[in-house]
Amino acid sequence: MKRFALLLCGLAALLLTCAPAMARKCAEGEKDSKPKAALCGEYALMVKKLDLTDKQQADLKKLVRTKKAALAAWDKENGKRCKELHKACKAGDPKAQKDAKKQLRTLAAERKKIEKRHAARIQRILTPEQKTRWKGFQLYRSVTARLCKVKLTDAQKADIEQRALLVSKKTAQLPSADKKGRKQARARLYKDVVKEVLTEQQRQEIRERQLEKKRKKAAREHIEKKQECKDDAKAGNN
Repeated sequence: MKRFALLLCGLAALLLTCAPAMARKCAEGEKDSKPKAALCGEYALMVKKLDLTDKQQADLKKLVRTKKAALAAWDKENGKRCKELHKACKAGDPKAQKDAKKQLRTLAAERKKIEKRHAARIQRILTPEQKTRWKGFQLYRSVTARLCKVKLTDAQKADIEQRALLVSKKTAQLPSADKKGRKQARARLYKDVVKEVLTEQQRQEIRERQLEKKRKKAAREHIEKKQECKDDAKAGNN
């Protein structure tokens, strides 16, 4: 468990401190002969997938700049503290580790609020139909991410994307408070894709990886349990 806690802290600190650099890289572009894109990453995909109008693209650029500025300001103010907490996570005192982990979670939640607030502003420039298409595309990426170890064909990807769009359209009709219904629809989509889109060989690969993950998890938990017993025994002797 201690190792898991350290990993969480490390990842949280890494995300918090590296975000500004990633944002700058995206905004400034690589220093090569290729022309710089007006929008990159997630936002370039949004322009392409949703056929944004010129006005929507102009609005999106402004909102993206505002978001990056807000996140950069937050990172500048809290980056040093995040590094200090990251160091505390490596300290030998379990109480200090637990406290540092809690503070990192709080900071991560604060940063997430900024991201969500600006994401909501970006959503407001989209039409209802574009919002549904974008949610469908995000759902498609979520499913294919879970299948990243499986070599999907272009035809399979296209099939999954169409299925995800249909699910997005159906869930758009659900009441906004029906989170359970949306969750069930997403889970059902993944199961249907595995059953109806993948080949038997691909399904076998997934089963083998799941078994391997379970074996590794059991072995890791066994080692951690033995270490905890040693620590308890040592504390009792002292």
